[in-house]
Amino acid sequence: MAMSRHGVPERITIDGSDANASAIKSYNEDYSTSIEIRQIKYLNNIAEQFYALAS
Repeated sequence: MAMSRHGVPERITIDGSDANASAIKSYNEDYSTSIEIRQIKYLNNIAEQFYALAS
């Protein structure tokens, strides 16, 4: 697990997936952490456009 190696992040940026947000909220509750969730609805599209331009 990445967090065991690098520690718990302060914030996580995810796409608009409700499943991802739910999992992070659940983790916060289970482990008494306060990871901030930043959701960007079209994050995957932005990343794909960036890689298409870089190719």
